[in-house]
Amino acid sequence: MQRESQSHGTYQGYIREVEASEVLVTDNSKIQTGQSWERTSRAVMTKQRKFTAYNQNESKVERRIQDVKHKTVLVLERSYDPLVFWCYALISVVDCLNHIAKKPLGWKS
Repeated sequence: MQRESQSHGTYQGYIREVEASEVLVTDNSKIQTGQSWERTSRAVMTKQRKFTAYNQNESKVERRIQDVKHKTVLVLERSYDPLVFWCYALISVVDCLNHIAKKPLGWKS
């Protein structure tokens, strides 16, 4: 994306390539709460959850990103790997977090 106005087209492309998710979490920005985004979300039956813009303490997504960054740094520090391998550590951390059983899911991953 080069411009913010291209975000809706990118959202539609994501739905075409990957598939629509059950919930779309946005930061309550004007572009992501506009009529075109709502029409697309309704068409593919995706719920929209909005958080206060620019307030990372309210957003669960921002908190999750913060956790991933912290754990990636820990992996690099504990394994004494150089920082050039940060992308491999990040992928490893995300894979581990995606395979951990969670209580809200009935202890399923």
